[in-house]
This record gives sequence, C-alpha cells and structure tokens, in this order.
Amino acid sequence: MAAWTPVFNPYVPNAGAMPPALPGRENLIDTFNIAIQRLKRGRAAKSLLPYGLRGVGKTVLLRAFRG
Repeated sequence: MAAWTPVFNPYVPNAGAMPPALPGRENLIDTFNIAIQRLKRGRAAKSLLPYGLRGVGKTVLLRAFRG
C-alpha cells in the first residue's frame, strides 16, 4: 500500500480544518506569540499579515495563533 497518496494526504484544502501538524510554520507561530507577549507588557511589536493563495493554510495559521 502506498503511504503517500491523495487518500492518505492530511494536507488538503478544506476551508480551515486543522491538519494534524503545521510543519514549517513554527517560526510564524513563535513570532506571533512573542508579539502578543510584548503587547501584553506595553511594548511595540511587528504586525503579522498572513497572505497567500487559496488553500495554503491562512485560516489554519490564524487558528493556531488563537490557540
């Protein structure tokens, strides 16, 4: 049985449903968490604006930020 087929691929565009993992997004999530911690302490922080084509994970990333 082929392990990496469309049937078993967990990364499929599906309107913001959370995949089992967010590989490669750790830096963005860390940057967001640092910004929130800085803002809570009254310090300035850089803005973040997720952008990209449909299905690249913008909504998933926003949900990860919220968590």
